[in-house]
Amino acid sequence: MRRQNKGDHMELPTDLDAEATLLGRMLTNINVVNDAFDSLTPEDFFSPNYRAIFAAMHLLYKENSAIEPESIIRIIQEHFPQSLDIPLIYGLELHSADHIDDASHFISAIRENSMRRRLMSLGSEIIALSSKKGPSLGQLENDFSKRLADIFGHNQKETTIKLGDAYEQEYRNSGLNFLQWVQKKQEDSIAGISTLTGYSSGFKKIDNLLDGLNKGHLVIIGARPGVGKTTFISNIIKNMSLDGIRVGYFSLEANIEDAQMSFACIMSEVESYRVKKGLIDSEEYTRLTCGTADLREAPIFIDASSGLKLNQVRARTRRMISSCGVQAIFIDYFGEIGADGRFPNKQEEMQVVSRGIRAIAKDFNIPVICVAQLNRDSEKGNRVPIKSDLRESGQIEADAHSILLLHRPDQDDPNNHPGVLNVHIVKNRYGSEGRVSLNFEKNIGKLTELEQIFPFKEKTQTNYV
Repeated sequence: MRRQNKGDHMELPTDLDAEATLLGRMLTNINVVNDAFDSLTPEDFFSPNYRAIFAAMHLLYKENSAIEPESIIRIIQEHFPQSLDIPLIYGLELHSADHIDDASHFISAIRENSMRRRLMSLGSEIIALSSKKGPSLGQLENDFSKRLADIFGHNQKETTIKLGDAYEQEYRNSGLNFLQWVQKKQEDSIAGISTLTGYSSGFKKIDNLLDGLNKGHLVIIGARPGVGKTTFISNIIKNMSLDGIRVGYFSLEANIEDAQMSFACIMSEVESYRVKKGLIDSEEYTRLTCGTADLREAPIFIDASSGLKLNQVRARTRRMISSCGVQAIFIDYFGEIGADGRFPNKQEEMQVVSRGIRAIAKDFNIPVICVAQLNRDSEKGNRVPIKSDLRESGQIEADAHSILLLHRPDQDDPNNHPGVLNVHIVKNRYGSEGRVSLNFEKNIGKLTELEQIFPFKEKTQTNYV
């Protein structure tokens, strides 16, 4: 649908049907909501009424409130009363009958028309200013090149800076410049205060090697099936939540009931098998009651949806951050995320997913900890896993800031260091590689550090201490 501008007789590109259809789908489909808010702003809508509806939906989204006609009407009455059209809002429900999840066609149409309108407006300004003798050609070039880059999304932030000037700016979101930050580290070390740059995982030796879980970093946790990957990250999530860190957890493989059981038993140190069979005694029930009470207050936010696409993980991460204040994201696991589009093979799809997850960490400035499976070659003999054992390993190796590979010597040989879980840090872009050994009480999912850190040698497969 086109609308004519009577002043210059040029048609402004618009598609009001696409705008109405997208808003209607947003009333009933959270995936469409996430995708829309990740790609569009109210200014991308041509119709002032649709623009107000989209802005009202976004306010409800940030409040974590239901997006429904009555709520939208209330928000518009409060903030955009001149754009209130009640029949139009209720009429959007006619478009919600089509439950196709993929709204990318409508989002793309709205975005493209918005960009074309902005280009036309810029072109009119160029014609008007170029006909005058006032601005120099250099001024015109500088102004319009920046505006053009902004329209196409290439002018978000000036990235070039003199290195010397950077030393006067804030360092690592600390509120201090570089030398002030170094001095603060010295003072904290002398005072016995933690000098970790990132969030603590609750495992001191792992934190010392990684310098904590840092903002903007992608950390990959890899292991064979059954080694304890989910238990390992569940312990880290528990530890972080007890420190008051708000954690988002994408449980793509286990449902919400399984996650409830797992966290309750880990927090309470009660064996899940005994809970499921009704075999717990009164003392265990008391511990379970206390653990569940702690979890009710814990800042852990779980999305247990299955079959998510990369753009959905990104959009839902954005929502977790805006509505729940999430400070770190855990994903269990990498192989369950799909990429949009068609790919000639699984490897190319996983390359896109890997780059996308790294981008989530960087763009939202949070640590992202992602579980990954190892390939079948890692199961040949009871050997220490290596980086190349990661499925679709090339891109994951390149994208990850840190890679931790888990191994249990007793998995194939019950007499080989029973109850030990070794964490091999095989890539650590900003720290040391090494091995940390944990005591693993599998029946209750409890992990505690053993005394020593061992240097890591990639070809070593014995000599456990």
